[in-house]
Amino acid sequence: MTVTVDEAPPLLSVSPASLDFGSVPKGIKTSLSLAIGNSGGKPLAWIADNGGTKWLQLQSTSGDVLPNGGPQSLAVFCDTTSLALGTYSATIHVLTDGGNTDVKVLLRVVAQQLPKISVSTAVLDFQTMDPGQQATKTFSISNTGTQKLDWQVTGNSDWVSLAPASGSIRPGSAPQGVNVQVDTTGLHAGSYSATLRVGSNGGTVQVAVFVVVPAPSPPPPAATPTVPPPPATPVTPTVVPTVVPQGRICDVQPALDFGTVQQGKTATLPLTLGNCGGTAFTWTVKSGDTWIATDRSGGTLDPDNSAVTINVTVDTTSLNGAKSYQGAVTFYTSVGNQTVNITVTVAQPITTPVSKPTPYIG
Repeated sequence: MTVTVDEAPPLLSVSPASLDFGSVPKGIKTSLSLAIGNSGGKPLAWIADNGGTKWLQLQSTSGDVLPNGGPQSLAVFCDTTSLALGTYSATIHVLTDGGNTDVKVLLRVVAQQLPKISVSTAVLDFQTMDPGQQATKTFSISNTGTQKLDWQVTGNSDWVSLAPASGSIRPGSAPQGVNVQVDTTGLHAGSYSATLRVGSNGGTVQVAVFVVVPAPSPPPPAATPTVPPPPATPVTPTVVPTVVPQGRICDVQPALDFGTVQQGKTATLPLTLGNCGGTAFTWTVKSGDTWIATDRSGGTLDPDNSAVTINVTVDTTSLNGAKSYQGAVTFYTSVGNQTVNITVTVAQPITTPVSKPTPYIG
């Protein structure tokens, strides 16, 4: 007598029952794994699909699992590059000859963490220095972001030197100082300005440097021998010309921070330019950034603490959301130039993504 024992049919098991990618910064790709097992007595053939979800991909879409053997690992990838900030869900369908199951997938897309540069001042004014003198001032660089900041400083004048010219700052670390030395050796009388560009992976800012080199004092007149003057000859006095102090830029804010502005909106802040010198000067204001505009382009400032106020407007229509931008406006005057750094953070438009469920036909 022969006894025939039927083998148990294949039986599907999937672990875990759901996948949660948690919070993933926008622009990042990451993966999790599913284990497909067979606790039956015959080989298990399986197929899987992502339900048509574009941001979700499977390493493989089919396979076979031997009875009582080890499970097969299926890598599941998510790509947040084209997704807006928000919460998303999808379903992975696993179909086999030993049963079917659905695996729920959850994902939260958050803003990408970035470094952000900040400087202690946008202007270093060395005032008046005689020819052949040297002087040093210091400004500091800070990282107000959430990732490591790598920075470097470059200048555009041979009478300005820097130390150090580069560095790195981790989030929460102390600011780093940059020593700026001005050497007036070889400079003629006049007003001088230079622009230091502080570049980094967290934005770019500028620091303006100003110095005035005065004209040398005239030598004293040569001694004249004492000669008894003729009785009727008048003495002509020596007339010393009066030197009128030239105009000088003052009362300019080093920077304008517009804070957070909704993408597609505009914002406006006032900016003042003053003349603390003794003569009038002409001025113009320009920006190399298309998203920055001013309501006035130039004019003339009278001496003795006169001032003019212009309105600076930022337009975020052409800017990407969830990102910080740095720009500048520069006053060009007949007595020197001065740059004002502009900072704005563009907020992502408020949208609520809706993930439509994909019908499953078993």
